Amino acid sequence: MFQIKITGSMRSGLMGLFGKMKKTLEYSLWLAALNIRDEMQEPGKPISYPVQWDSTKQRKAFFATDGFGRGIPTKRSGQAVGAWKAIRIQDGAEVSNPLSHIMFISGKRQSRIHRGRWKLFHIAIESVLRSLPKSLRDRLIVTIQEQGFETR
Repeated sequence: MFQIKITGSMRSGLMGLFGKMKKTLEYSLWLAALNIRDEMQEPGKPISYPVQWDSTKQRKAFFATDGFGRGIPTKRSGQAVGAWKAIRIQDGAEVSNPLSHIMFISGKRQSRIHRGRWKLFHIAIESVLRSLPKSLRDRLIVTIQEQGFETR
């Protein structure tokens, strides 16, 4: 049987190293989160005509509610891009947008109206992840998939 014991100064040195590695990793994740947030805060391109409605029901609802309450033509408020936040959490960082309708602008259920004009959240994540070390990137991709997002 072979056994290795780490004691004394070697043990405290390794513990210090692990602590610094953890801080470095957390800082890398924080920078990645800031980059993702910055990408998502870029406004989409102007609408193109004819409008690509998802359904006749959507088109009728838009006009019946005066542009969903924002007037016609609808003027951008900046709310969708301004709501993106990056925050530090235990062992990492989180990027989020609390708006209930963001999924139709930049999420998995992006409306045809926004397709090709607004950046998708998972695309922004992938582009930032490409700049991270491979081992970290692979683990993050698994975590992202566990949350229900598609990755390539």
